[in-house]
Amino acid sequence: MSSPTTGTSSAIGRKIIIDDFDDPYLPLPARLFNAVGAICPSRFPDVDSLLAMATKRSGGLTNFGSDFMEPLSVLVHSIQNETPLSAFGRFLQKESIVGCLVARLHLEELYRLHPEIEEECIEKPIIISGLPRTGTSHLFNLLSRDESLHWIPYWETLSPFPAPNERSPDGRVKAGSDALKLINWCIPKFAAMHEYQNDWPHEELQLQMQSFIGLGFEAFLIVPSYSKWYRKADRAPSYAYLKRCLKALQYLRGGERKRWLLKCPEHLANIPHLVREFPNATYVQTH
Repeated sequence: MSSPTTGTSSAIGRKIIIDDFDDPYLPLPARLFNAVGAICPSRFPDVDSLLAMATKRSGGLTNFGSDFMEPLSVLVHSIQNETPLSAFGRFLQKESIVGCLVARLHLEELYRLHPEIEEECIEKPIIISGLPRTGTSHLFNLLSRDESLHWIPYWETLSPFPAPNERSPDGRVKAGSDALKLINWCIPKFAAMHEYQNDWPHEELQLQMQSFIGLGFEAFLIVPSYSKWYRKADRAPSYAYLKRCLKALQYLRGGERKRWLLKCPEHLANIPHLVREFPNATYVQTH
């Protein structure tokens, strides 16, 4: 496994100029995809279609868990009516939402097959919270070198739970690698702003996006009505879902009760929910 504290970035020491704000760079195949999509435009899928896609992709699973239909419905309505997506953008967002739904299906099936997961305890996690650009990622990467801690690699935040018939996580690891290749292909300068590696520790933003209650969607999309809904929404289900995920991930690690290392900028606005789910946590706030 590579180390985020010893690895080097090709961007280090080079002057990076971003000069495509008015006309963002996009690879030729994606531009051609958009051109065809403009000729034959399609509407973003509705909630029922997205659920059906996830069920098919999971091999027929149907239990998505609870407390997600309202935020999902608000999000999809906002995307359908307010988000100016290209054809490529519609494809990527559809895949993102279906991926979240598949993860929910796999999680609920894992609990059904192994109800003892409920007995897992998340003891004294270390939670880093701070505004973006205050060094949270550097601190996160540094602390992750402590072998007494659990943390989540990038690939596992995207596909955290195995399908019932999975024999090896290799397919999920490859999916994470492919996702990073796509990011670097579409946004070549992204690594200069925030470098990812597939096996490096990653924040739990993607896990919380699976609850469909979170800032992640607002960060990636123009979704005014969803943003308005989110401001007033009860975010407790998002943090209950995060704890449920961590219990399952700990079980998949053999139930070893190491302390979890967590980090997400969204936590700053949700400390009461963190305290409710993780009452014995240690908080580290960067400034």
